[in-house]
Order: sequence, then structure tokens, then C-alpha cells
Amino acid sequence: MMVERSSSRVGGRTLGVQPDAGTLLLSGTQPEPWLASIPLRRFTQGDPIPADCFRVEGDAWAIATTVFLHIEDARGDVELAVPKAPTWVDPKFRQGSDQLVGTATCVNALGQATLRY
Repeated sequence: MMVERSSSRVGGRTLGVQPDAGTLLLSGTQPEPWLASIPLRRFTQGDPIPADCFRVEGDAWAIATTVFLHIEDARGDVELAVPKAPTWVDPKFRQGSDQLVGTATCVNALGQATLRY
């Protein structure tokens, strides 16, 4: 869900940046209600990263049709499971594992993983 206007804290735990206009909101209920606010990645002309990239930094694993994103948080790290977009192409894996090489994953406005870099 895209934020169209900023609001104050939603009940539960908030991860990432404070929700603001133009951010992508992901939410869940386990193990407690949580909300992750992910900013749109700013890009420059000639940048190979898509313009609709909401950047999630951290480790990631790809298994079947799902990408698992590890988000570090001072109150306890979490993992988000997001579906692969139809355009997803598995990048390089760390030898002998499902862990993806790279430092960030793009998630589109539909909440689908689109690219690992």
C-alpha cells in the first residue's frame, strides 16, 4: 500500500522510516502487529535500478516463489516474506545456500520483490 498522506504512529511496532507520503507500507500481525515503511529509492539518469524501487537493505533468501528479507531493528530483527514479481530473475546465490548475493532488494508498489543488487 502506498502512503498518500503522512500519519502518526500506527498501533504496534514500526520498522524503517516514519511513514510519509511516497513510502511503501507493509504490515503484519505476527508475532505482534507491525508496520514497515519503506522509502522510494531515488535514482539518477542511467541508473540500472528501476524507478519504482522501494529499497529494502539487508540479507535476503530466495526459495521457490518467495523472497525472504531480513530487516535489522533495534527492538529485534524481523524477516518479511514477499512474493517474487513475474519479472524476478534469481541473481547469484552464496555458495551452497539460498542466500542471495547483494546488499538490497527492490520491492514494487504491489509488495513484490523485483530485483536484488
